Amino acid sequence: MTPHMTPRMTSQTTPHMTQQPLHTIAPTPLFSPSGRQHFRRRFLQQKQPAKHPLSDLIMQALLDHISLVTHPFHKILVVGYPGAQNIVQLQESLSSAFTLLDIAQPLDYSLSFVAAEMEAMPFAPNSFDLIINVMTLHLCNDIPGLLKQMNLCLQPDGLLVSACVGAATLRHFQHDWITNEYRITGGVNPRFLPMIAASNAATLMQRAGFKVNVCQSTKYVLEFATVSNFIEAIRHFGQWAPLTTWQRGLGRPRSFRKIVDAWTASVQVDVNILYLSGRAPAAAQQKPCLPGMQRLRLNPPAGQTK
Repeated sequence: MTPHMTPRMTSQTTPHMTQQPLHTIAPTPLFSPSGRQHFRRRFLQQKQPAKHPLSDLIMQALLDHISLVTHPFHKILVVGYPGAQNIVQLQESLSSAFTLLDIAQPLDYSLSFVAAEMEAMPFAPNSFDLIINVMTLHLCNDIPGLLKQMNLCLQPDGLLVSACVGAATLRHFQHDWITNEYRITGGVNPRFLPMIAASNAATLMQRAGFKVNVCQSTKYVLEFATVSNFIEAIRHFGQWAPLTTWQRGLGRPRSFRKIVDAWTASVQVDVNILYLSGRAPAAAQQKPCLPGMQRLRLNPPAGQTK
């Protein structure tokens, strides 16, 4: 028979444990906000912007996506100034006037313009029935948040069309540049932007709540006589955004010039552009059938005829 065991009391007391508040550390942004604003303002204030070989192709592809919709659009928002020549193309193709959203005012003061960061869109819900994002989505620090904001700004069944840089862009050029930079300077500076894969872009559209999503990847092959011409084309296209992890020692103009001068061959680059389109949710949209909703058996049981 097991005797009854009484718990032994000790004089030691457990000290009072105070729960310390958890300090959350804000994630470091991918792009430097001040540096991005600097390069973006320089692009917006070009008096005579150079004609980029890709600008017309990208804008025409976006307009082709919009032309598939038969009904007209009345409230249009363009996120990202696409350049003077493409603004004229937009004005001629769209049936209504549009509002432009960018960091700073471009030189064309006739436009209806709102100066704000695209990551904090100052618009009320259901403000537009068409949003066009022109080559600025991949320059955003919070892509899922931006897509969600654009979804909220759209009216039910409103359309979003966007063009951004996709994965595998500048793949061979990036390898050659990193090799030359390490050989000349003894280090590598983060100069290339992270790219979005087509599968990831489609997933982000679904997570943001868009319906009837379409993601198309188009490859363009560009050739430049010198690497200097290629770099100037990127700047004139407004696709220059410094990363937060930029190292000033390796990013000095003298080191950069050494790499450019050592590059004697012509430059051929592959550019993959992702064209995204999606609609804001609406009750009248087609929806997939739920399991168990079918009323007609397509394959009759064995031994029976239709």
